[in-house]
Amino acid sequence: MSRMDKLRKQKVEADNIAKENNDHWYSLSAEYGRVANLDHCVENVLDDIDHHFEKLTRLTGTDIALVILGTALQCIRWYWVTYFPERMDDKDAANQTKGHNNLTSNRKHRFYHPSLEEVKTNPVPFDANIGSDGALKGGGKQGHRAITLGHDPLLGLIFGTANIATSTLTTIHKDENSKLTIFPFKSYHIVTGEIKKRGGKFANQDVFSKTQRNAKIEKILYFSKEKILDQENDGRAIMIESLKQELIHLASDFKSKNSLPLPFISSFNPEATNWLAVHGIDMYNFVKVSEQAGLAIFINWIIVVLHNGVRKLSADIDNNLYQVRTKRILTLSNILSSTTNILYTTATKDISKLDIGGFAVTLATLISDTSFVKKMKIEFIEQNWSEKIIGEEFKFLREET
Repeated sequence: MSRMDKLRKQKVEADNIAKENNDHWYSLSAEYGRVANLDHCVENVLDDIDHHFEKLTRLTGTDIALVILGTALQCIRWYWVTYFPERMDDKDAANQTKGHNNLTSNRKHRFYHPSLEEVKTNPVPFDANIGSDGALKGGGKQGHRAITLGHDPLLGLIFGTANIATSTLTTIHKDENSKLTIFPFKSYHIVTGEIKKRGGKFANQDVFSKTQRNAKIEKILYFSKEKILDQENDGRAIMIESLKQELIHLASDFKSKNSLPLPFISSFNPEATNWLAVHGIDMYNFVKVSEQAGLAIFINWIIVVLHNGVRKLSADIDNNLYQVRTKRILTLSNILSSTTNILYTTATKDISKLDIGGFAVTLATLISDTSFVKKMKIEFIEQNWSEKIIGEEFKFLREET
């Protein structure tokens, strides 16, 4: 090939490159103009994207039906299932507790070693208060129940059972002479005393021992352990019967007006237990509110399952956007239920129907679902804005980022 032919070929190639560059710069210029025009109407573009998001996540007829169903189930729950009935006094609560008997004290005064028959036929020792001489002070509204470990819903299963098995009473007060650093609680021997009643009559009741008043928590736990390991005598039977009596007694006190303190709190801060009790926060109300909340969460789960079950009716929608609709169904049904409950309790003045647990679930649902919807909307706007800014010819840039 001659030199002239080579030059001609190079010229053609240069012309082609120049043409490509010109086309490229023209595209860039056109794209720049398009983006520049967008810059003048950013708010309109964002509004359009926002309206598109709302349109895609708008509740359908099926969604509305699930809102109605969810609201109805929640209302049925707080009206029929969970409520705060008027509480009974201690005697009535005991009489309505299965297995509870009105027992008279008849202890044989064998310290730490009551017989199986004594455990069965005597009251629980940590209900004693006669002759306490300040040992039960500091209980506030809940009295001795906030002071004695046998009335703790969880610790009572250990210490209350041990107290019954050893005819003792253990308080949350610290025993400076205790050798235990983990459980330095103060304990007392409980015996049978003849107490003069009204009308000059005498009755046998549990009282704090005067002859050998103080018991040792170390011995209470030690002898309880020995009874558990006892395979020949009545040791294990005594511990089993003691646990049975503990459970029966906790169930009885649970339903009474003062109920039981919340677990563990009184063992290190009885003042906090008293404050909570004064403000209506005791074991009974705690369980009732937990029931309300648990059932409300269960109903929400049912609605989620049902909404996911009809997912195929909205096959053209992104899964995240579909979940936004699910969240809105839950939020709306919970708000409607809670609002109805407020209106009902206000109109009827029936405070026993107050859906405290449901309110807590509604608040939690509102916060979490609002956060989820906000996050999905931001992602949707960012994605669509990116598509608006980077045109079709340069979509490879979106894919790379």
